[in-house]
Amino acid sequence: MPQSMNSAAMDRALIDAANRSLAVIYFDADSTILHANDAFLAATGYSLEEIQGQKRRIFMHPEDAAMPDYAALWEDLRAGVRRDGEIRRKHKNGAEMWLSATYSPVRDENGNVTTIVKLARDVTDTKHARVEAAAVFDTLNRSLARIEFDPEGTIRTANDNFLAAMGYNLNEIVGRHHRIFMPPEDAEKPEYRHFWQTLAAGEFSRGEYRRLDKRGNSIWISATYNPVRDARGEVYKILKLATDITERKDAENALIDALMDVASGRMETRLGESVRGEYAELRTMFNQTVEDLAGRLRAVMKGSKRMGWIADAVSDNATNLASKTEEQMEALAGTSAAISAISQEIVSTDESAQDVDRQAKLTAEKSKR
Repeated sequence: MPQSMNSAAMDRALIDAANRSLAVIYFDADSTILHANDAFLAATGYSLEEIQGQKRRIFMHPEDAAMPDYAALWEDLRAGVRRDGEIRRKHKNGAEMWLSATYSPVRDENGNVTTIVKLARDVTDTKHARVEAAAVFDTLNRSLARIEFDPEGTIRTANDNFLAAMGYNLNEIVGRHHRIFMPPEDAEKPEYRHFWQTLAAGEFSRGEYRRLDKRGNSIWISATYNPVRDARGEVYKILKLATDITERKDAENALIDALMDVASGRMETRLGESVRGEYAELRTMFNQTVEDLAGRLRAVMKGSKRMGWIADAVSDNATNLASKTEEQMEALAGTSAAISAISQEIVSTDESAQDVDRQAKLTAEKSKR
């Protein structure tokens, strides 16, 4: 700024700069509107004639104007205390708007506050975006297990869902490395080190992972590891969101083992209590199906001595279904269809076997004639 500029000129330059870049409105000490610049009028939708001489409440939602905080604001301003913050106001059309504002009391030569100058920026879009983001985050925080790490894998914080799933409290894990949740044999693999290197480089990761809780029990999670970047574009933390899928994985593994038993001819196999929760219905359905199949096979085998190929058909179908169990476990209906497929195949095989027996009997009778 030129040295020759006097105080009055400097003040005038500052006021002009504020008027060009900010919404400005002037009140007297009783909150009567004295003046407003074009930016303020454009932001609120009013003309100067509509607001000049009006009280400040013209911009207020009734419920906000009745709040004690609002009365305290003007008490402070009349006492000469500067105030700032984000405030909710009302557009002429009734719409909600948010302003980032500074209220500055101006004193006369006797030290009395005569004018309140309000400088503001319309931050409605930014405020709504933040509120929406906070709502999304709150929803995720309530429904998912969340834990945060630094880029090297050191734990920064975790929510209650994560702590409950893993059996820890927060002060037991903050500052420790993610490997405390890892099976020791997996934590020593080169793939694990590479995993954290790719996250630190900003690569997103998603999958199903086996982890250990505080007691050393296996926990299966479906999780995403999300690198979060700062304003410079550098990864400064890893946000992990997860759901516990242990019940599904236990059911999946038990079903694979049971299907392989069936494929080996062990028709006495049954699903046990490890298949629980929402998959209990699957356990009942599978056990009943295998019981029915075993009875059907016994009946068919009793009626024909040449039915070894029936057992082979059962084994082939069970082995095929076992290899596809992970896909079938994506939904209970898909798994039920997989189990039912064995039954349908055996019914078809049984009927074919009966046809063979009938044809054999007819041929034998004809030959006797």
